[in-house]
Amino acid sequence: MNLDGLTLAVLTKELSDQLVTGQIQRLLQIDKTTIVLKVNTHQGNKDLVITAGNLPACYLSHGITDLPKEPTALCMFLRKHLEGARITAIKQLNGDRILRINADKLALDGSLISNRIYIELMGKYSNCIFVQDGQILEALIHVTPLMNRERSIAPKLTYELPPNSERGSLFEFSNEEIGELLHNFGQGTVAETIRRIFNGFGPALLKEVCYEAGVTEKTEFTSLAAEQITSLAAALINLKTAINDAKQLYEYENANHKKFYSPVPLTYLLAQGGQLTATYDSISQPLEVAVVKQGGINTTTRELERTLEQAIKKEELRHSKIETELNDSSKADEYKAFGDLLMINAYRDTQYEPNITLDNILVNPVEPITISLVPELTVVENAQNYYKLYTKLKNRKQSGLYQLEQSSRRIDYLQSVLYSLTIADSKETV
Repeated sequence: MNLDGLTLAVLTKELSDQLVTGQIQRLLQIDKTTIVLKVNTHQGNKDLVITAGNLPACYLSHGITDLPKEPTALCMFLRKHLEGARITAIKQLNGDRILRINADKLALDGSLISNRIYIELMGKYSNCIFVQDGQILEALIHVTPLMNRERSIAPKLTYELPPNSERGSLFEFSNEEIGELLHNFGQGTVAETIRRIFNGFGPALLKEVCYEAGVTEKTEFTSLAAEQITSLAAALINLKTAINDAKQLYEYENANHKKFYSPVPLTYLLAQGGQLTATYDSISQPLEVAVVKQGGINTTTRELERTLEQAIKKEELRHSKIETELNDSSKADEYKAFGDLLMINAYRDTQYEPNITLDNILVNPVEPITISLVPELTVVENAQNYYKLYTKLKNRKQSGLYQLEQSSRRIDYLQSVLYSLTIADSKETV
């Protein structure tokens, strides 16, 4: 579940309403890319989860119980600067997928320390950057010049916004200005024009605006009549008003069972045979569900689950290998018979022959058998070679049966631990 900038605007209002004036009581690091801010607000204690992992997100959690007992070095460092700070503002920057949390703190000398937490929810470039007086204190993910030539992220560097984030927000312009921007900067398709002027448009909301205006996203903007441009401006103004009033999140499913999320109703999707599948009273709720379902946060329990799953997979591969070796060892008796037959025929001269055909007197009725030989060896030496193979496979079989039994027990044990972990309510019950 990836949020576009316009949906993030609704989430920003939600976070601002509940967290502004609250005090950061505790900072916890769940994994390498996830932190939790425990904030004491006038509405009670709130847990703000910020993750830049597999599913980048920022939301109010109902409570993460599986927390690490020992803080990391990064966690200890950030606690010194952020714990006790009061959240004075939460803003979305330029209508993009960037949130800024202002957290000011009084120093011992009475001066005010200005902390800024920049949450960049931009796919694989997502990050959470901690800035003090314009300078980067730390970040969940460091970015070197080798990783990104345009923008480095590391302590003591000056914080700069990501490239291409300077486009405007739909909420920054008046209704008249929105119409003028379309008339003056229309270029390329309708979709390209809207996205060039305004930040925050995902595919669903872009299609909704075009559907309401009676145009398509791929229509060349220069081919639009004046009335169509006016209709497009009106659709954008209506969307701006709807987003300003939005407090819910709608979940839709199209005819192909693909899910879409929007803070406003998607009439175009209903017209195409889609259906409304759920309505959430907050943006945080479905975000938390999506992150947990996808395993976007590696809590200590999830790490243990992953370790156990890897151990089980490794042991199953070992188990399979032992079984294969045991199947090979079934030839032990055959090799002994080869050795016996060659010793009975020790008088035969077979040097430099690749094989020899003998009467197999060890079976009834007697039948001819062809035995492969090492050409450089005599019959007796070939017999001794087969006896060695027999002894080796016999020992391997005895050892393999024991190892196979131990491997089965180990797999059963690991699977039982994994099952106990999946049904446990907390670490103490594991």
